[in-house]
This record gives sequence, structure tokens and C-alpha cells, in this order.
Amino acid sequence: LAWTGAPADVFYYEVQLSKDPAFTTTPGRAFTSVFHLLVHGGTTTPVNSWATPALEPRSFYYWRVRPRVQGDGTPVAWSSTFTFETP
Repeated sequence: LAWTGAPADVFYYEVQLSKDPAFTTTPGRAFTSVFHLLVHGGTTTPVNSWATPALEPRSFYYWRVRPRVQGDGTPVAWSSTFTFETP
């Protein structure tokens, strides 16, 4: 997964990936896993990207990204949700 349009002074990003387009993590309501991780976009190849783990074949996945706010700042809105299908 790769993203563009980030400000030059942003290095850390939160990335979510799931088969659930709502990214539900509430116990009792979640029906599938949600990968949620922190990525230093300046150390990835290519820049601002993340290589997913092995995924289920013939499945639709959804992902989104947002700049990581440091300290007690207000979280930034998530990007639009993107989708792809595994072969």
C-alpha cells in the first residue's frame, strides 16, 4: 500500500487494513481482524508505503491512512477508504 500528498514534515502514519470497510474493533461487533499499525513513512521503500502480510486469496480488503499526531493533539481525519481484491 502506498500513499502520496503528505506534508514534508510528517513522518509517522497510522495505517488500517481489514476485510471490514467500517474497520470495526468493538468486542462483540467486530467480525474480522483490523490491522492497525504505526509506520515511519521515511524509512519505507518506496517512501510512505507498507507491505502487507500474507492475505487471504480472492478477498476484498479495505485500507486507509492518516498522519500520526504526536502528544495529546487531536487525531487527524482518516483518508478516504481504498479497496483492492487479492488474486
